[in-house]
Amino acid sequence: MLECKTNPRGEEIRTLLLKAKLKRTPTREALLAFLEDNQGPFSVSELARSIKVRNLDSVTLYRCLAAFERTGIVSKRVFSDGRARFELKRDSNDLCPVVVCKDCRKVDRIEPHPIPRLSNKVKKMGYSNITLSLEFSGICSDCLSA
Repeated sequence: MLECKTNPRGEEIRTLLLKAKLKRTPTREALLAFLEDNQGPFSVSELARSIKVRNLDSVTLYRCLAAFERTGIVSKRVFSDGRARFELKRDSNDLCPVVVCKDCRKVDRIEPHPIPRLSNKVKKMGYSNITLSLEFSGICSDCLSA
């Protein structure tokens, strides 16, 4: 469990949870710490394998992610393989395109690209709660060599 009084990053996580009006729990803190330290997006199964919290079950993880998505802490992205993946929301003007392997479903991030002009154009069209996803798909080198 993160000790927020002595850990500066723990204090940031505590502040993020307070702003979102969410209760601090070991699972929420560990999930946020993992998402801050690692570039996503991650599937629920990838998160479950990576987060070290005693007695972590998938229902609790789904509930945490739903609360984080509802409060704007994380973004949920669903790619052509149908799997939902989650990542910490960072700068809303940055798009992080991905490439998804058609065989093993591995996701690799591609360098983010600023897209403020497109976002502004969509806003001027009267839309709100705008999300954007850019995805490439192909066969990764691991699957090709297998």
